[in-house]
Amino acid sequence: MDAQLKRLQATAIAPIALCDDDYEPVSDAWMSNVLTALQQQTPVEKPAAAVVSVQSSGKKTFTATLGVNQLLNDTGSNKKVHHLEFDLPEELVYLPGNAVGITPHNSTSVVAQIIQLLHIQPDAVFSFKQQSASAKHLLTQVISITHLTTSVVKKYAQLIQTDIPDTRIDLFDLLRIYPWPSEFAPQQLFDILNPITPRLYTISSSPNTHPGQIHLTAALHEFDTEEGRKQGFGSTYVTQIKPGTKVEMFLHQQKHFQIPRSDRHLIMLAYGTGIAPFRSMVAERDATGASGKNWLLFAEENRVTDFYYQSEWQSLHETGSLHQWHVGFSTNTQQQKTLQQLVLEHEEQLWQWLNSGAYLFISGEKGIAGKPVEEALLQLISRKQQSSEEAAANYLKELAKEGRYAKELY
Repeated sequence: MDAQLKRLQATAIAPIALCDDDYEPVSDAWMSNVLTALQQQTPVEKPAAAVVSVQSSGKKTFTATLGVNQLLNDTGSNKKVHHLEFDLPEELVYLPGNAVGITPHNSTSVVAQIIQLLHIQPDAVFSFKQQSASAKHLLTQVISITHLTTSVVKKYAQLIQTDIPDTRIDLFDLLRIYPWPSEFAPQQLFDILNPITPRLYTISSSPNTHPGQIHLTAALHEFDTEEGRKQGFGSTYVTQIKPGTKVEMFLHQQKHFQIPRSDRHLIMLAYGTGIAPFRSMVAERDATGASGKNWLLFAEENRVTDFYYQSEWQSLHETGSLHQWHVGFSTNTQQQKTLQQLVLEHEEQLWQWLNSGAYLFISGEKGIAGKPVEEALLQLISRKQQSSEEAAANYLKELAKEGRYAKELY
């Protein structure tokens, strides 16, 4: 839309803002800029313009207590996927397909080192994004101190008037290598830092099967750097929460990824922790006696160590709530199969289900469950329709418009 307006020679009064799931801080700031620009425009017909007050609606937060933190992988796995069960303080209305947002906390030991490098007291009060609190609280629960953005590093370099390479670096390392001048007020540093971004986790429990609880399925993200093997900030926090810990979170309704009507068939393509929303949906359809059939196609790395919720799926299949399931694994199996290979292997039946009105949902890691799986679907549709790939893509677009084709990729 922005590009089309420019082609029509429209003049923007505020730059475009691009948002992710946690859109409110960005959208609120953008709307304020728009309103300010509008108020500065010279009115053509009306002598006065109404001033609109914009307030952030925010998200309703609640505090849940962790009851169970269980490693789902068996001994020998290359992965660490955790099943977490949170007890809710009050009745919470959610739908299968919804997610919760959790703001991870920084390491208290690292925060203590940062406070020492800044030569401030832990209980010294500073302001950050329209709130005031102690340095310890802000640096632990509010401010992002890991993997600072290059823009923050540039602002820091300008403040202390030092050349710093364009890089992403932790705040502790930045202060250690390029010390904060003692004559500078620490508040100036707080002013250029960014807040911690909440992480979204799709709920893997069912309101009717697991009343009073919310379950999550979270993987510890590990990656290699020049400094060695590192772990993701958000995933480390979530997977290491101890039972009994109270965690503040908010409900996030993913409107594009909701459980289908009870009489509709559901095809579920899942890789890894992408199994989470489908555990929620099938458990809910089982509890409510839905007449629609459920078909799971699941892929992971190792059949022995990484078959998440295997006994539950087996039970659901035996009782008829899971009409059929097909799995593929890349190691420790005679026939190695990827998720896209499973799609092509069962293309005849997939096509029959789609033509009978079934919903098709994909969930999992973007690089594995995203483009490769969609390409397999396009091949399938193109062959069955005897059409071009463009026509196959239009077929998927029509399914998406009807709400019958949705992806949850991360």
